[in-house]
Amino acid sequence: MNVDQSEKQVLMSAFDQLLRHPEEKVRNLARDIAFYAYYSTYDTNTVNSFFDLVPFKYRMQYDVSLKRGLRNSKISISSAL
Repeated sequence: MNVDQSEKQVLMSAFDQLLRHPEEKVRNLARDIAFYAYYSTYDTNTVNSFFDLVPFKYRMQYDVSLKRGLRNSKISISSAL
């Protein structure tokens, strides 16, 4: 997303508040939005991308999960052969 650094900090803070919201439905929606942003554009800087607004601690979770998934699929593919 093309915004200046101070606006980006405000938006990241708002996203973090959604991810820590007391209501589970709101937290789940925020996680779904982060998941969508990760898999649709990852960290590309385009008009429609916003994964860079997901707080870093949550972004790292997606990277770790993807690495684990790729590693596990590599093992299962090798085992299948």
